[in-house]
Amino acid sequence: MAESSIEKRVAIVSRWAAFIDDPFDASIGWADVDAFIDTSAMLAAKSRYAAVSHLHQFYLWAMRAGFVDHDPTALVVRPRLTPGLPRPINDVDLALALTVATGPTRAAIVLGAWCGLRCVEMARLRWVDVGVDSIRVRGKGDRERVLPLPVDARDALDELDRVDAYVLPWREARDISPGRRVSHALSKFFGEIGVDATAHQLRHWCATRAYAATGDLAGVQDYLGHASPATTRIYAKLDPARLRFVADSITLPAPIPALPGTWLEMSDSENYDLGARIQRAD
Repeated sequence: MAESSIEKRVAIVSRWAAFIDDPFDASIGWADVDAFIDTSAMLAAKSRYAAVSHLHQFYLWAMRAGFVDHDPTALVVRPRLTPGLPRPINDVDLALALTVATGPTRAAIVLGAWCGLRCVEMARLRWVDVGVDSIRVRGKGDRERVLPLPVDARDALDELDRVDAYVLPWREARDISPGRRVSHALSKFFGEIGVDATAHQLRHWCATRAYAATGDLAGVQDYLGHASPATTRIYAKLDPARLRFVADSITLPAPIPALPGTWLEMSDSENYDLGARIQRAD
């Protein structure tokens, strides 16, 4: 599993163990899990869903290992998740960031906005993965993909010193995963130049622009490394040209001409008088 996923699971299970005292107690049920989530101030549906999922996986392991004979998360009602709209970085903000950034920061911005890399994928990128005109990316679930490397992206990488096996240098802090270190470094840079954006919004920008330019859902899916086309599908929702084409293709029926002796022939004042309308219709 990804380092960030392991961190989250360890954190959730540790908090659960502290809350419940004995996580292998046979009397633990779904109400205890609900109480844990409620008292943990997990307000967002995604956070609550993830917490239940992590505990569910923990209890699957505990059942296989013979520590428990039931899963207290089995009857927990998980919140319904609705995918939100993507939030690409503003064009002006991206232009400012590319103008001001240098060194590893600029390279990371290019990898996010042009190549659509996740922060964890940037952190995993090694020099051995960088070819003359392509890069090998290791994404979620260790799935690999090979992406073309645009000239400007190659130039940004060529400006870096190859002092390590990894392309980006933010790996010295051991308290958090490399992907989060990349995210923190870019967020810190954006804050310093007055840009309200996150590192992941670079990937959103890449995805929305790629789909708007090509209309190729499968191609964009492969480019981003999505396991499911449903994930890529949300980026189509921000394509104004596509929505304008749909809107322009809709035509309303022509107005019905006024017929003698019907209420359509009535004056505006009579139109607002329901009694007169009924009388005229009769």
